[in-house]
This record gives sequence, structure tokens and C-alpha cells, in this order.
Amino acid sequence: MMDAALRFRRLLEVPTFARFCARVCERAADFTRCSIAIWDSTGTQRTKRWMYHQVCESFYGNPPVRAARCDRDDARTVGVVLRTGVNQSYVCWAGFNNEMVPILAWDQPVGLISIGEFFT
Repeated sequence: MMDAALRFRRLLEVPTFARFCARVCERAADFTRCSIAIWDSTGTQRTKRWMYHQVCESFYGNPPVRAARCDRDDARTVGVVLRTGVNQSYVCWAGFNNEMVPILAWDQPVGLISIGEFFT
């Protein structure tokens, strides 16, 4: 029997489902004005990051070199969420709040949703 994480990764490869996930992220980003993405169990970002760095650009004029710092912040937290299956909040290098929430199947993390670049 295929494990849940592999099933979810394969599901993300189905074009119709991938488009659905991308559309959900796009609509949620439009509504919240925050950066949103879906990741699989390997820590790979599987959807385009909607609204990515737009807040940072507004405040800091964020060039690509700073984007790498954001990616490092995300990578650390993605690993924790996938290992523990527990929501993680963190403040990125630019001082914005971010949240990563696991997608669980049978109580096992199969991916996660990230949302960020907001003030609280």
C-alpha cells in the first residue's frame, strides 16, 4: 500500500488538481494580501508563491539577494512542520510574521500550507 505522503505528492502531479491548488492559493492571496504556497512532504514548494515578497518590496525594496534569505527562513520551518506535524509560527529576517500549517492524512504530515508576510 502506498503511503499517504507519496499519494499526496502524486496527486499534486495531476494537472487538474495542481491547477485547483494554484487557484486556491491565488484566490486566498488576493483575499488576504499575504504570501501563500502549498508544499509536499519532501519540502518542495509545489505551487507558485502568490503575492511573494510584495510586502517586503513595499517596505524594503527587496532585491533577489534578500529573497534567498526568505527561502532559508522557509526551509528551516518547513523541515520542522514536516517532522512534527505541528503548526509553526516564525518571524522572518524582515520582521514579518509567517505561519506554516501541516496537511495531515491519518495523523501524518503529507505536506503543508504556508502563509506569511503579515503583521500581528
